[in-house]
Amino acid sequence: SITLIDSSDGLLVNETPANRKALESVMAKYNIDTRFSLLVDEVTSSHVHVHSSKGQSSREKIPYSHIIWATGAEAHDLSWSLNKQCGLEVSETRGWIQVNSYLQSLSHPYIFAAGDCCEIVNDDKKSPPKAGVYAVRSGPILIENLTRFVGASKCAQELVPYNPQDDFLKLLMCGDGTALGFRFGPEDQF
Repeated sequence: SITLIDSSDGLLVNETPANRKALESVMAKYNIDTRFSLLVDEVTSSHVHVHSSKGQSSREKIPYSHIIWATGAEAHDLSWSLNKQCGLEVSETRGWIQVNSYLQSLSHPYIFAAGDCCEIVNDDKKSPPKAGVYAVRSGPILIENLTRFVGASKCAQELVPYNPQDDFLKLLMCGDGTALGFRFGPEDQF
């Protein structure tokens, strides 16, 4: 059997209920058990030791024969280091370099960042998720703004704002040659 251990409250928490239900259906088909709100304390040769992220003191040992550990995106050590050395503004919990809509550091206007290493601080909407499509699409804006910033002394040009798209296509492989596709609500199984 397969057990998925996750520290969050559920799968696809930012997706529609129909998307979550579609994924739950596929997971049930393959007898994949899900355990939420758990944090890993230790991994031994035979068990994963966990406790609740909800503040409960209960601890549990979950046996395994094989393990895949996927931790998600994480800030580079350099951002924490620059925060300590020169006050580069980073998000408190994750260490993402905080930038404005021009991909320019909030604390150091000569530093630019794009993609998974940064968090866009904008009054209008929250920073996009850590997904390759956003890094790729911010690249041309980053290059344009770096070029304009470096050439600013010769010819003042305004920086170009990066406006990330609202959503992107997410494909989850089902292991049987099909996939679930999510974008702006439920899609059919491919």
